[in-house]
Amino acid sequence: MNKIHFIIFIACLAVSFTSGWLINGWRLKAQIAEIEAAKMEALEVARQKEKTLQKDMDALFARYQEEIKHADKTINALRRDVALGRVRFSIPASCGGSASDFVAYQTRAELDPTTADALIAIASDGDAAIRELNMCIEAYGGQ
Repeated sequence: MNKIHFIIFIACLAVSFTSGWLINGWRLKAQIAEIEAAKMEALEVARQKEKTLQKDMDALFARYQEEIKHADKTINALRRDVALGRVRFSIPASCGGSASDFVAYQTRAELDPTTADALIAIASDGDAAIRELNMCIEAYGGQ
């Protein structure tokens, strides 16, 4: 009888081990499925954030392009007006005398259209750089 008890004991041990193995496998499959679901959910959240950020960047870039168009239109109109003589640029100048007499002899000197256009170009380049930096600040620093 001792041998039969031993065989039954081994059989019960094998059944218990196999049952534990199967139950643990099911539990691990459930955990893996849960992790996969959480991963897919996180991926979807990341995709939604990416879409939102892309929309924001597209809107920012569109606004930036509109600002460039408006600035170009304004600068071109100013250049045209200077070239046609509608707008004149002048600077303060003195006509002889000492430095202490500057106020008494102050007058204005008109710039020629080429020099005025060069000043407009410098100002336009500066404005373009400021617009570009502002866009960068809004895109990357404004978040």
